[in-house]
Formats: sequence, structure tokens, C-alpha cells
Amino acid sequence: MIEVALPGIDLYESPYYEIVNTIELCLVPFGLLTYSSYMSVMLISLSFGIFLMKDIQFKLEYMQEMDEMEALTCIKTCLRRHSLIIRFHKKLEALFSLGNFVDVSLFCITPSIILFYSTMEYDLANLVRDAQYISLLSISTFTTFWLANNFCIEGINISRAAYNCNWMTYGKEFRMYVIVLIAISQRPLQLTAGGLKPLNMEFFMVIVRVTYSFFTILKGTVD
Repeated sequence: MIEVALPGIDLYESPYYEIVNTIELCLVPFGLLTYSSYMSVMLISLSFGIFLMKDIQFKLEYMQEMDEMEALTCIKTCLRRHSLIIRFHKKLEALFSLGNFVDVSLFCITPSIILFYSTMEYDLANLVRDAQYISLLSISTFTTFWLANNFCIEGINISRAAYNCNWMTYGKEFRMYVIVLIAISQRPLQLTAGGLKPLNMEFFMVIVRVTYSFFTILKGTVD
């Protein structure tokens, strides 16, 4: 339960205590369920996008075994699917950009505050609880950054697969489509935190260092 304080009202007296507890019992599970659903949708969407891009790479790698007509049809299909992936990325960015900014902000603050209070309260039960909170928050944030980073990498890998598809042996029309696919797939498909920073492993390490720095500042105010 979350401790709540209001000026001029003692929330530990009846009926305020029962009212606050009832509100928290209703809102906290609803908030956790909503956040879990939000995270699941985002992670599944990123995994689905990675699967689509790997499928395009697979088609490009095995294009060398096709004749020119089959290869031309395949490269058109790959180009069309990549256009759908670009639109899919734009929708993901619009849906999750603000939520990613909130998640990054909370990850920079929450673990450091939990660690700070854990060092002040040497209680085994509280330490275990705090360790669970930090572990869950760290795992969910790391998974989001890792999938978003792979989403961007797999998008760039499409251009490499297109370049290695033995395009020199095919006609002019096929080479033109390959050039277009290489050009549009070299643009990174990055998800961002509020449009400010891309979600990648480099940025994840930055916010981990910021979290530790904030913890040391809090610790220094007591020491």
C-alpha cells in the first residue's frame, strides 16, 4: 500500500483510513494490469516487426536460386513489405513514444530512491521486496531497449541483404528495385523516448549511469 498524507486530515482515523484503502485496492491492481498490458502490446509489436524484417532478409538471401522473373517478383514483394514495415514503425512511434519517455524518466528516479531507502532500513523483508521491485523494473526496461535496438538493427540489415543478393546477374529493372530497397532501408527505424533519444543499448547504459549517479547524490546527503 502507498502512504498518503493530506493537510488537516488524519488518514489513519476512521472513516478516512477505510476510504483510502478501498481506493488503493481498486486503483493499484488496475494500474498494474494496464501497465502490464501496455508493455505486452509494445514488446509483441516489436517482436512482430523484427520477425517481418528477418523474413525479408531470408527472401533476399535465397534470391540467388531464382530465375530473373521470380527474382523480380520477389524483390517487388520485399519492397512492398518494407514499405508496410516503415508505416508500422511510424505507428509504433506515435503510440509508444510518450510512454517510453515516462518509462525512462521513472527508471532514472525510482531504482535510486528504492536503493536509497533500502540502505537506510536494514530489514531483510524490505530488502527482498525492494530487490524484487528493482529487478522487475530493470528487466522490463532492458527488454524494451533490447528489442527496440534489434528492431533498428534488423532494418539496416535489410540493406546489407539486398546488396548481397547477387543483383549483378539480373536485369536493369531488378537492379533499380534493389537500389530503391537499399536506399530506404538504410534509414534507421528507431523508437524514441518522447522524440528526444532513441531507444538503444547505448542510451540504456547512459540511464543506468544516471540512476547510479542520482543514488550516490542521495546517499551523499545523508553521509
